[in-house]
Amino acid sequence: MDKLPPDIAAVARLLAQVRARVLLEEARGWTQSEPVRPDALTPLGPLLLKVEDVAKALSVGRSEVYKLIQSGELPSIKIGRLRRVSAEELRAWVKRKSGDSV
Repeated sequence: MDKLPPDIAAVARLLAQVRARVLLEEARGWTQSEPVRPDALTPLGPLLLKVEDVAKALSVGRSEVYKLIQSGELPSIKIGRLRRVSAEELRAWVKRKSGDSV
């Protein structure tokens, strides 16, 4: 593969840095227009999800997610004043609920 001219290589490095910064800002919640994309942090997705993201993933309202958390049915953790749900716990919860008889 041919080497890129120095000016194009510099632009490519700059674009990679900008993309990394944007992904980091999205992961930190600095851009509130849409939820963090699952691929924003790692190939496995984010480790912790906001209640809003859990509600959207389950197609329910935030208050329903809070009810599940308060009842102890859906495990969560508290970081300062923030409530987060482990992506792994959410997957396990959905798997358990899928096994329940309807």
